This record gives sequence, C-alpha cells and structure tokens, in this order.
Amino acid sequence: MQLPDFTEDTKLNYLRRRVGAPYFNWDSKSKWRSLLEELIAKNELEINIAEDIQVGDDNSLEIEGRKVVAYIRDQHARDPYEATTYKFHIANCRNISEARLGLRLDGRYVASILESDDCIFRINKMHFGKILRRDVRERMDVCKNCLSTLDFDGYSSAPFSRREVIFKSFTVKKYFALYQQGTSVTVPRRSASDADLNMYSADFSEVSRQMKKDAKFRCENIACDNAVGEGNYAALHVHHIDGDKSNNSRRNLKVLCVQCHASEPYHGHMRSFVR
Repeated sequence: MQLPDFTEDTKLNYLRRRVGAPYFNWDSKSKWRSLLEELIAKNELEINIAEDIQVGDDNSLEIEGRKVVAYIRDQHARDPYEATTYKFHIANCRNISEARLGLRLDGRYVASILESDDCIFRINKMHFGKILRRDVRERMDVCKNCLSTLDFDGYSSAPFSRREVIFKSFTVKKYFALYQQGTSVTVPRRSASDADLNMYSADFSEVSRQMKKDAKFRCENIACDNAVGEGNYAALHVHHIDGDKSNNSRRNLKVLCVQCHASEPYHGHMRSFVR
C-alpha cells in the first residue's frame, strides 16, 4: 500500500498556512538529523530549554554531550541609558534551572557553539510583544551566576576585584577551550597530607556577603524560600554542603536562613540561635 503525499493535501496546507508553519520538502530518501547534527550544521539553533538541554557533571550546559552556550533570542529593546546588559548562559545557574523546570517564562532559547572572542550573538529586539528589529548582532555578557555555578577560573571564591577581571575577560572561545567539548571538568581530591585545615578561608566573609547578594537575600532552600529583606546579612548564613569550610566552590555553597541552616545534619548546635 502506498501512502498518500500529505504535502499536497489541500486542507493540511491550509492549516499550515494559518499557523504560519514553514513548508519542508521531504521524500523517502530524506534523512532526519539529530539535534546535535543540526546544531553543528547551523552553529546556532532554537531549542526547548526544558527538553533539549542536558546538564554535565560539572553543571555545564550540553546537547548530546557537547558544550553549548544558551541565550534568549527575543530580547526587550533596552533604552541607551539602561545599565543592564543582555546575558548568555554556560551553566545550570538558578535562572536556567528554573527555566528548565518551567518556573520561568523567559521566552525561546537559542543554543550556540560559535567560538567567538567578542561574545556577539543574533537576537530579535522586541517592544511589548512586537519585533522592532530582527537578527540584530548584539554583544552579550556572560551570566555571573553561571560563572559561580561552574566556579569558572576560581570565580566563586575570588575577591570582588578578581571576579570583575574574570567576568570582563571572559570569552566563549576561552570557555570552549577550557571545557573541552563532550567532557566535564572534575576537581581533583586532596590527600590527607595536603588537605587544608577545616577552617573558613580568609576571604570567606567577602564570599558570604556576595553570595547573599546574588541570592537576593533569599533562602535557597526550595521548601523555605524565605526572603529576609535586602541588606539583612545577619539573617542568612552560607552553608558548606560537604562540611569542608575551606571549599568555597559555588556548587558547595548554599545560602540559608538561620532556621534552615540549623536543620542541616550536624548543625544542631545552631538551634540556640533560632528565635
């Protein structure tokens, strides 16, 4: 039995035109390409952030094992005097994590494997849902939360001045060179002879303050999500997940309110601080 050629179906083509779907010529010899093959062919590809992106062991963003950069294609057209800039993502930071869970409706994402030194991407500039300019080449900045999540170049534990150097000198080309395609970065374990003492680092106070700012003074325990108020540093603690006080890697730190911190294993001594 020969299947009918649905591409010639009048009703189907009417519906296709109504929804604005493009026409693709297909025959029995056509081959379907995987998402990664399509991305390699085009360098940039619109994706479903919840379904198409995987998270590597090092919290980097991947598609079928290959490191990618992700950004929102349709961006609000900013006024020239606005200080904020457009951002792209390299890791499963809080924003990306929430987007993958469907908790953020940021719009459609694009995955890119372009190795550039200028961090320029193509976006659509929008204004109240209408396109003002299409396919505009715009410089973007890497998401600072991503840098912390990956602890890129020691970013999460670095003092503020060093963080700014890492942030401003970041390029996609450098990122792809350091985080080889299809591989995840692992942190070497320390032996008993060279392990640091289990003491807070000299700059932990600065690291702690910066993390509380990054968390917008909100407890990162999902079951709590307590907002203590901007500038209320004393109401939040920064918890070392693995118990190693010298390990200030972003993935090892979590901003918690005093109540949630006291509920962590082996932290019962803090319950006296809970009012």
